[in-house]
Amino acid sequence: MADPPANEQPGTFRPPTPTQQLLDEFARVEGQFGQIKEGLSQLQRLSTMGTLTATVIHEVNNLLTPVISYAQLSLAKPDDKELSDKAHRKAIEATERVSQLCSTLLGYARDDEDGITSDLRSVIESAIACLGRGLEKNRIELILDVPPIEVAMAASSLEQVLVNIVLNARKAMAEQGGTLTIRAHVNSDHIDLDISDTGPGIPPEVADRLFEPFVTCSTNPQLDEHKGTGLGLSVCRDLITAAGGKITADSQPNQGATFHLTLPRPIPLRQSA
Repeated sequence: MADPPANEQPGTFRPPTPTQQLLDEFARVEGQFGQIKEGLSQLQRLSTMGTLTATVIHEVNNLLTPVISYAQLSLAKPDDKELSDKAHRKAIEATERVSQLCSTLLGYARDDEDGITSDLRSVIESAIACLGRGLEKNRIELILDVPPIEVAMAASSLEQVLVNIVLNARKAMAEQGGTLTIRAHVNSDHIDLDISDTGPGIPPEVADRLFEPFVTCSTNPQLDEHKGTGLGLSVCRDLITAAGGKITADSQPNQGATFHLTLPRPIPLRQSA
């Protein structure tokens, strides 16, 4: 530490220099910016939860309707054993499906950071299960070509990314149906994951700003009641970037859209000699 000037008594308070004040202000702003980004991520997750919950409630209602009908018929004809057995089977099948839907949604809501690696195919299957409503009900065919491979990204963060991309794809194809293709190519240090749909594509006016906050790209005005916050893809980019990966999108009018994800693979541990 430098000695104080000759005319300054030891212990004398010296106010911070303008440079130090500026550095302190930068540090404070940086901390606040980090908190804002975390808050936006949580806001986007809550928005997605709202969409998923609405879908799950609709599916639960569809599952319970035949159960109620068969139960009423069974009560009206107590001597009809065949009808009674069928009512019991329907009740068991429906309640098992409801339990599965609720468990999947709760798993998404917990947002547990369960490690820095995850099995890619398992997370993709979990993300699709989170949708609640099967893709086939919107006449959407799923092509899944992904091997069981580990990626260096927490499962909860990766699932949040995948849920948002698949939700957007389902919304784009909800009216006409189509094909959702998810393929992965394994490289030495990373994995290329492509998620493609056959919807109307990304509007050209937002293509260059697709990953900016509060940008929405609804291509179906009839579905605007489910319009999101415009944070989904922005948060997806941040989560992928934080994990050391990349995300881009390609689209042509009326030719669908493809999201390209580059995900890092775990670094293998060196074996001791």
